[in-house]
Amino acid sequence: MENQIVLMSVPKDELKVMIMDAVKTCLKFHDPRPTDHADNTADHAEFMTKRQVAKMLSCSTSTVDNYRRAGKLTPYYLGEKYRAVRFKRKEVLGLLEDQPDLLTKKK
Repeated sequence: MENQIVLMSVPKDELKVMIMDAVKTCLKFHDPRPTDHADNTADHAEFMTKRQVAKMLSCSTSTVDNYRRAGKLTPYYLGEKYRAVRFKRKEVLGLLEDQPDLLTKKK
């Protein structure tokens, strides 16, 4: 029977060592360091708040709303009650590549 549960008496110190060994084994196969951002964007859509987008574009949050209304940025709404809006980092970077003049300060 594969799904057997065996109960046995184990001294506290021995149980501690067994648990630590099991955790070390699990952690050996887990790498918490982030992957390279360029590789990560292809598989993972990182979302940004309106304030983060405004900071990246050096503009106000109202300007981000204007870009959204003009169709330059696609909003993604989270939640049903509060409807938080987010933008994909990849799309914001694409907007900067397509329109580099967004970063130039207008006098």
